[in-house]
Amino acid sequence: MKQYINEVSGLVGLPERKKYGGPRVGIKGLRGPQDITPKEIRARYNVSENLIATNKDNLHACSEFQEQYYSPSDLSTFFKKYVSEPNVKSTVDQVIVFNNPKQPQLEGSLDIQYLMGVP
Repeated sequence: MKQYINEVSGLVGLPERKKYGGPRVGIKGLRGPQDITPKEIRARYNVSENLIATNKDNLHACSEFQEQYYSPSDLSTFFKKYVSEPNVKSTVDQVIVFNNPKQPQLEGSLDIQYLMGVP
């Protein structure tokens, strides 16, 4: 496989779970997508579930290119399943330019779900 890869850059990764009481999990040890939830990300970075940014001047944005759309209904489902904080907004305030919710793509959906689901 390495003969087909020209460059890999900008990788940061997640801290290992060892210090959080779970098994050491590296890239090869992931058991499936259910392992990396907003709760897991907060635990790995030692961010309390009670810590929610509430300042009205706090903003975040997600840029998508190459027809990477998201589905508002998928975002709602993601929040129901993985986001327990009641004060975290589960809808997008503004879409600039265009989103086609009838043709959501995996990357666009995951980006907005995790951007909003890990406040």
